[in-house]
Amino acid sequence: PNKLLVVLFVSEAHKATYIVTGIDRPGNSLQRSFQRSFLRRSEMKAVYKRQSDVSVLKAVRKNEFAITQIKEQTEAICLIAVRQNGFVLQFVREQTEAICLEAVRQNGLALMWVEKQTEAICLEAVKQNGLALRFVHEQTEAICLEAVKQNGFVLLYAKEQTETICLEAVKQNQKAAEHIEDETMFVTVCEKLGVEYIVE
Repeated sequence: PNKLLVVLFVSEAHKATYIVTGIDRPGNSLQRSFQRSFLRRSEMKAVYKRQSDVSVLKAVRKNEFAITQIKEQTEAICLIAVRQNGFVLQFVREQTEAICLEAVRQNGLALMWVEKQTEAICLEAVKQNGLALRFVHEQTEAICLEAVKQNGFVLLYAKEQTETICLEAVKQNQKAAEHIEDETMFVTVCEKLGVEYIVE
């Protein structure tokens, strides 16, 4: 099955490591990981107690996860947090389109936590990471085109494979042709792009 997995580990050194695993084509996983400093429990408690504008800003700039301890999340504070790490969108209590846009621009996969998807948000998400197409609720040709331009293999997730979408996917990566479902379309695209093929 084609899945996307996000795993969070927190080490003794208070480092949060995210491991993002996706499938760019059958049998070949795409794995990325990154680390962020993690606030100590005592620091989190201090943030929760003080709640002054200065302390909140300082805490969020030091580590975006401090947003989980903020009683009143302003849009400005949330924007600072998601610009550092789009994944903290899951902790934003009141999502706005501006916050969601910044989150997916930082990490397209943050689309999985967007409560109200718009075409604009989805477009930004797939531009940043084509694999975000997996989380688009209502696909349009424009969204699919941007996704396959970033990663041809996500043609696999396109619910409607038009000739234009298939052409862009194979232009990005010729091996994406193996995900074209319609045989006639497969032949047409390969011939237009001069891609060698074998029809079984």
